[in-house]
Amino acid sequence: MIEKKYLDWDSEFFHLKVAKIVTDSLAVNISEETKGLCEGDIDLVYIETPYVEGAEDNSDLGKAVDIKYIYEIRLREHDTYSLDEHIFICAEPEDELYALALQAGHRSRYRVDRNFAEGEFERLYRMWMDNSLNGTIADYVLAYRKDGIVKGMVTLKMKDDVSEIGLLAVDASMRGMCIGRKLMDAALHFTLKHRKTALHVATQRDNPGACRFYERCGGILISSTSIYHKWMR
Repeated sequence: MIEKKYLDWDSEFFHLKVAKIVTDSLAVNISEETKGLCEGDIDLVYIETPYVEGAEDNSDLGKAVDIKYIYEIRLREHDTYSLDEHIFICAEPEDELYALALQAGHRSRYRVDRNFAEGEFERLYRMWMDNSLNGTIADYVLAYRKDGIVKGMVTLKMKDDVSEIGLLAVDASMRGMCIGRKLMDAALHFTLKHRKTALHVATQRDNPGACRFYERCGGILISSTSIYHKWMR
């Protein structure tokens, strides 16, 4: 199985020609597979394969930049989750939200891969926050405010019969105070409100703290995917 496509949004954002290949094979001729996807040569290819232990060293696929874990929390109609009094629906940009977005992406492949121009990771996550606030890629931005300052946030998108968390972060100064769990409960509250059956959230295998947190919240690992960046220039 192999799927491939040219990524218009990524190409425009990074000012590169970017393609994506999803395959169940670790032997892929990248140059051949990307021919004809656009005018001119591709600069960068994202390659996604099922995770196989030890396969990260496959240099033919490029640089291993992420092992993406997706956790699922199943919901039942009689489940209830409370909204903490400090959590509110945020619709306006706040400086703290952008700082939290960067904290959420501290292990992002766009930060790990140093081939991207300086500042691109920050620019990407700032736009991610903007597009969450304006409703383009999220239905809710739920923020935790303490003493007038936003100390945590989670973004939530409703999709078919599930909801998806895009970003979740708690300011480093407030960790260990159950704010992450309160934000997760809020996300689950809105998931139930929209009659969804499950919540999905993605993180990196190399972020064990996040993995443990989602497992404590009832998350079950449902998929693991290796992601490579193949720079063609």
